[in-house]
Formats: sequence, structure tokens, C-alpha cells
Amino acid sequence: MTGKTNIPFNFLFAYLPQSATTSPAFGMHSVYLEDKIVLMLSQRPRTPTLNGVWIATYSKHHDSLIKEIPSAKPLKVNLTNTRSNWLFLPASSADFEQSALIVCELIAKRDQRIGRTRF
Repeated sequence: MTGKTNIPFNFLFAYLPQSATTSPAFGMHSVYLEDKIVLMLSQRPRTPTLNGVWIATYSKHHDSLIKEIPSAKPLKVNLTNTRSNWLFLPASSADFEQSALIVCELIAKRDQRIGRTRF
């Protein structure tokens, strides 16, 4: 895929469907497949604890996805640590690349647990 060289973790695009597109958002990069956002890629020096792959899903799918991707964890947002619908795969995880490839495989298989319709 051309134009992906400045995007964090761009190695993932070798494992995502060729139809995946990206868009800058909030200092990160959104990854879309058809009409759904599937990932956010974050690698920002000011927020290193949020660097990694954010997986667009719903909280009802968290447990089953975490069984397949043990390094993934629910993303906490804001000062109250409210649990969001997103799962988070920290770039600091020892198995980050392996886990990220599992996520890409699920996306390539069009796993219904991953992806949220654009707003």
C-alpha cells in the first residue's frame, strides 16, 4: 500500500486487506475497512502509555477477543478510568507484533467482533 510509510506500525498493512484505508485523527491514524473503523494506530511521544493499536469493538466482545489476544486490554479513558468499547494492544507488550498480526488476521477474515460503523 502506498502512502503508509509515515503511519505508525505500518508493517500491519501487509496483513490487512488491500482495501483498508487510513485517515489522520486526533494525532493518530484511523484504519477503515469498507464502512467500518477497525483500528486506531497511536505512537505519540506525549502519551506513551496510549501507544499501540486500538481495536474498534464493543464491550460485549472484549472477553472473547482477549482470549484470542491475551495482550489486549480494555482501553480506559478520561480521568475516571471509565471503560470504553475499545480494546488496547500496548506497543510495550512483549508480544506486540505477534498479537497485532492476530488482530489483522481477524480483520482480514471479517470477524464481526471487530469494527464499528462510521458515525
